[in-house]
Amino acid sequence: MNWFEQRFEQLQLKTRNSVYIDDAVSPDGRRFSKELEIGLELGKGGYGLVKLATNNKGLRFGVKLVEKNRILKWTYEERKGESLSLPLEFSILNKLNYPSILKVVDVFESLEYFQIVVELVQGISLFDLIEKNGHLEEEVARWIFLQVTDAIRYLHGVGVLHNDIKDENIMVNKSGEIKLVDFGSACYHSNILTRNYCGSETYSSPEVAKEKKYCRTLQEIWSLGVLLFVMVCGSAPFQTILQVQDGDPEYPPGIHLSQDLLLLISAVLEKSPEKRFNLTQILSSPWVKLNLIKSPEFLVFD
Repeated sequence: MNWFEQRFEQLQLKTRNSVYIDDAVSPDGRRFSKELEIGLELGKGGYGLVKLATNNKGLRFGVKLVEKNRILKWTYEERKGESLSLPLEFSILNKLNYPSILKVVDVFESLEYFQIVVELVQGISLFDLIEKNGHLEEEVARWIFLQVTDAIRYLHGVGVLHNDIKDENIMVNKSGEIKLVDFGSACYHSNILTRNYCGSETYSSPEVAKEKKYCRTLQEIWSLGVLLFVMVCGSAPFQTILQVQDGDPEYPPGIHLSQDLLLLISAVLEKSPEKRFNLTQILSSPWVKLNLIKSPEFLVFD
């Protein structure tokens, strides 16, 4: 590509990006176009897309562009009186401070979009990591699973539910450290049972599959069980909704797991919500408490 072609491509990108930022301002009146230059697309989510952005000092960030008409309308109880003028995703992230959870930097608003500025996360999604490696060895899966479960414990401790735990929403760097991302479905914890479900069908619990009223906290536990299974097996434990409701996990041929791990998966993928392991039981289980490998040098990232 010669200089002219590169310049033409840059101008085309700038024209496309102007749709998102031309009239975008922060709550205190700062203009997005004066502070950040938006760039290439980094990924897509259920409620928008993420693009690279660079500020006036050359620092790089991620910008999640959220279409206003696609934001979930949570109830007053779930927002706990939060202002409706900002997306709940930003309000929640703005109150969180944990190493393994995505950090929010700023927010802007245009006519059709919210622009949520976040830290630029290094690494690749856990989904891609599993796909590149087929599955993860137990030692590596244990370290990643412990970090994810610890992050969920922190969230529940401050009254927040992520609501969409899955491999695509977990970033992993080459040191095996994770970041939990995409809080577009997150809400504040409440004791209200609901039929509304906004996560992935693959990670839905039996009570969700049966369209019963369910507890979001216990659904989140189930999703951790599915995540663990996917990491060590390279495939989902259930292939159909009927299997989720009444079937047993399908272990692929050639996968040999330790007895402690099999017992943990069984306890977390318990069909009865009341009998399902809680976070304390998960974190104190024999498999989780084994020695950890924190540097997965033998994993394929590229």
